Amino acid sequence: MQHHLLLCMPKALPVQRPSVIAWNQLHPDSLLYSYFAHLYYGGDDLLLGRDDAIAFVHEFVVEVTRQGGVMDDVNLSEGLNALTRSDGRISMARLVEELCLLLV
Repeated sequence: MQHHLLLCMPKALPVQRPSVIAWNQLHPDSLLYSYFAHLYYGGDDLLLGRDDAIAFVHEFVVEVTRQGGVMDDVNLSEGLNALTRSDGRISMARLVEELCLLLV
């Protein structure tokens, strides 16, 4: 009975996309995979230099796009400046939190 109800739903209804990325689809050699595996398995927060943070953000956006996701636009320089600590490094955990907030 439930299958019949699902088949009768109007096709005009928009498909709801989850505001998450399927991290199990990441390639094990990717930069994202290694960082997220480190954090997932209880590793301490990583501190990134600006160039590493930019590379991470780039790969994050590419992966979101590859999986059909959408992100809000943001000024990368301003965002990284706001996250940069006094020692010039950026907290990986904070960067991930901020990027996830941009998922639409």
